[in-house]
Amino acid sequence: MSTNARSALLAALLIAGAGGTAAGAADAAPKQAPTGTWAGTATYVSPEDGPAPGVEYRSAITITTRKERGGVRVTSLYATVRTYCLSGIRDIRLLESRRSGRGPLVGRGGGFSFAAKGATIRGNLDAKGGRGTIVASAGGCDLQNGSFTVAKRRF
Repeated sequence: MSTNARSALLAALLIAGAGGTAAGAADAAPKQAPTGTWAGTATYVSPEDGPAPGVEYRSAITITTRKERGGVRVTSLYATVRTYCLSGIRDIRLLESRRSGRGPLVGRGGGFSFAAKGATIRGNLDAKGGRGTIVASAGGCDLQNGSFTVAKRRF
């Protein structure tokens, strides 16, 4: 085999090896937390010992995340959380927005936890949608079985 043929073969092997390494490195790159706006429905079912046993209530929920200093953060969350008391029903209106750099962080896998006014909303968001749970306790009223499902909004 001539020197030129060996050099060409070696160059081809190096290029093929570098391409495979680059593809493997791209697959191993850490996933970035999702950003954007998600909108959907929160669902609550009244407890069996409550004022209206087994009644399902639905309300709108909107979650917005942005890439800010320190990572991706939940910047706003809008929802009505229904809690149940022995004496009746109490709604907690969450119209929450956080200043730049102050909202809760969203993990690389999309996980987040947002707490305000006695309600805690936990879930996972991705490029298409998300889901999670809602727990609340305020003024002697509580909620143990709330959930939400959201879809990514496209503008």
